[in-house]
Amino acid sequence: MTMLAGSLDRFDRESRMDPRRIDPRPARSPIPEVAPAPRPATLPPLIHALRQWLTRRAAIRELDRLDDELLRDIGLERKAIPLAVDAMLNRGSGRSNRS
Repeated sequence: MTMLAGSLDRFDRESRMDPRRIDPRPARSPIPEVAPAPRPATLPPLIHALRQWLTRRAAIRELDRLDDELLRDIGLERKAIPLAVDAMLNRGSGRSNRS
């Protein structure tokens, strides 16, 4: 009998062990439990939200750097910059603020 056949024979015998001898309690792992990683399905919405927030911040920052005369030339008041940026982003994504 070859070594492989002997190993398979022993495995076959051990796999047919008496079920009464098997401990029903789950084995304890030596590895400590940690919180599960976020599911991949939740990452794309988070990444999208982060990108949109960063884009919004950058657009507001750029418009805020302009002086009041340039803002007037493009039809904006300084206090309306966040609303204008939100409108631009919503139009670009196909969403609307209307209920």
